Amino acid sequence: LNLVGMSVGNGELSSKYLFNSIPFLLYNRAMYGVDTMEFLESCCPNKSEPLQDCDLSKYVTFDSHGGAEPIDNTKCSQLLPEIAGYIIWELAEIQDVYNMYEDCYMNREYVFGSRFMQKYRRNRILPKMKAQGVKGFVDQLVSDRFVTS
Repeated sequence: LNLVGMSVGNGELSSKYLFNSIPFLLYNRAMYGVDTMEFLESCCPNKSEPLQDCDLSKYVTFDSHGGAEPIDNTKCSQLLPEIAGYIIWELAEIQDVYNMYEDCYMNREYVFGSRFMQKYRRNRILPKMKAQGVKGFVDQLVSDRFVTS
């Protein structure tokens, strides 16, 4: 028996690939909506390319710890570190990123969907999206589409 390959326990092989995968992880776990994914599509120059093949990391530079920073003042460069970088690491402090649905797992009150996370999204992520002209959720019953779903 000759097995070839590698095994990594909870490792990061590439900041680039991790960065590109985070929005899809959060979208598939219902943490991001269609508005966020449509914004990500707008960052891909090749519209015929599937979004999962788009290299979103070209808008950022990575520090020695894998943190993403904008490379310029474009809308994509300014918002992508927030959408694909900061949030996952801030969540890791308050929530097990591998078990996001179990609210009390880390025995903290600050879980995704909690008032803390709603406040975080409302005060940190949404103002940046609004400032860059990204459309929010469509809800005919309210005037501020960024706060409701």
